[in-house]
Order: sequence, then structure tokens, then C-alpha cells
Amino acid sequence: MPDIKIPDIKLPSFSMPKVDMPKIDVPKVDMPKIDVPSFDVPKVSAPSFDVPSRASAPVASFDENLEPQEVRDERAAAKNVVLKEAQNEVKEAEKLANIARNKAAQAKKDFKAAKADACATRPGGKLLCLRGFGVGY
Repeated sequence: MPDIKIPDIKLPSFSMPKVDMPKIDVPKVDMPKIDVPSFDVPKVSAPSFDVPSRASAPVASFDENLEPQEVRDERAAAKNVVLKEAQNEVKEAEKLANIARNKAAQAKKDFKAAKADACATRPGGKLLCLRGFGVGY
């Protein structure tokens, strides 16, 4: 292993000035003695209980006022059909919105191109395009 020599670095030393604090005499205060009565805590044992097994666990009971399962299944199936129809309507509306968005983007591109062409001969060119109030763009 190569022998590495590290140069000695002398850091500036700093010493705190000595500060003499005045001595304060605090009077001694005697606290009165208080007799605390002793008492015995009764010993209490923790209650023990048995954890029931799955076989002995009570069976979940259902409300007796519920409609028959077939009726609830039919209602859920009807609501599912309504949901799917609504989702299809949303998909169609999103397609129409996307088509309209694309048309608007194309119209914006066409406008910018026409404006650049019209501003080419105006004072200030395409950069400033100085025009009168009644021009319309």
C-alpha cells in the first residue's frame, strides 16, 4: 500500500472571553412534610375467554324482509342494461366531440396560414402585422 503523507494544516484558534457572572444568593425554602397514607391495591386477575372456532361461529343471518333473490337479480340485470346503454351514448358523444375538436384544430391552422399570407404585404410584416380596425382578423 502506498505511503500517503498529508500536510499539517493549522487552523486558527479561537478562545472565548471569560465572563464573570454576578453571584446571586437564593434563600433556602423548607417544604413542609406531608404524610401520605399507604394503601394496598387489591389483586385482580385478567378475565379469561375462549376464542370460538369457525365451526362454532354463528351463521350470518339476513334480514327476513328482503325480496327474493330472483327479483333482486332481475333488477340488477335491468340496471346493468341501462348502464351499458348510457356508456354507449357517452362513447358516441366522445367520438362526435373528438371529430369537432379536430375540425376546430384544422380551422385554426387554416386561419393562421391565411393570416400569415394576408399580413405578408402589411406594414410590419408577419411579425407585427399592423392593420386597421375594420379588417376583421
